[in-house]
Amino acid sequence: MKKQDGSWYSHFTLEKEVKVPDEPETVIGIDRGEKNFAVGVAFSKDNSYKPRKGMFWDGSEIKAEKGKYHHIRRSLGKKKAPQMIGKIKHRLKEKTDQQLHMLANKIIDYVSQFKKPIIALEDLTHLRKSFSKRKKSKWLN
Repeated sequence: MKKQDGSWYSHFTLEKEVKVPDEPETVIGIDRGEKNFAVGVAFSKDNSYKPRKGMFWDGSEIKAEKGKYHHIRRSLGKKKAPQMIGKIKHRLKEKTDQQLHMLANKIIDYVSQFKKPIIALEDLTHLRKSFSKRKKSKWLN
């Protein structure tokens, strides 16, 4: 339990056992991106070489909020107001969490329309390490 601004809040962790289909019929590939929040494509087991239906989820609201709050925090930093910066940071986190929650629900709605779906996420955490550094072009000097 936590008291904040005169009100008490309680946090719960819920666990739910989910039955995974033995033989998934639809594989949904979800890829996180920079331009779009996520891109999803569904592939049927019967016709795996042809995607069934794709979907894009835009995260521009999150980027806009981050830009707006960055500007506000920067101006507060110049005014030497660290307590206000903390409050602004907390507000941004709450708004971002809410928007991420709504986007996650939209993804689940998309996945739920398919029969026996399974989600495949791409792991790109170490991708940058595998690229070799580019040579500087003589034209850029």
